[in-house]
Amino acid sequence: MQRATKLATMAIRAEIEQIATTLGSNESVRAVVVTAAGHRACSAGSDIREFPSGRDAGRERAKREQACCDALADLRQPMIAALFGHVLGGGLELALACDFRIADATAQLGFPEVKLGVFPAVAERSGYPS
Repeated sequence: MQRATKLATMAIRAEIEQIATTLGSNESVRAVVVTAAGHRACSAGSDIREFPSGRDAGRERAKREQACCDALADLRQPMIAALFGHVLGGGLELALACDFRIADATAQLGFPEVKLGVFPAVAERSGYPS
């Protein structure tokens, strides 16, 4: 997947989950490297315009986000996240689902959503990687 976007939207997460399912069943894939298509940032995080307003809708979104991270973490192949620039929020959650994370000197990692009172969905799964 090659995307020139900086946001971990729900559509991108669904696409990543689909790709992970396909890769997991492909015996010829020996390892997977996850990185961004651009040169300035891996991910500025989730698109806050997609954040739901209700508690139940928020829980449902967190479950869908977690399903994407679980799909990556459960792959039989080693997953390597190559990080640079901003790796925030949802992008960092995806990186944490990988087995290895390699960051260059420009990488800035964080969960800015906590300032909005939003708990990172990745916290649902303890012990990354499994």
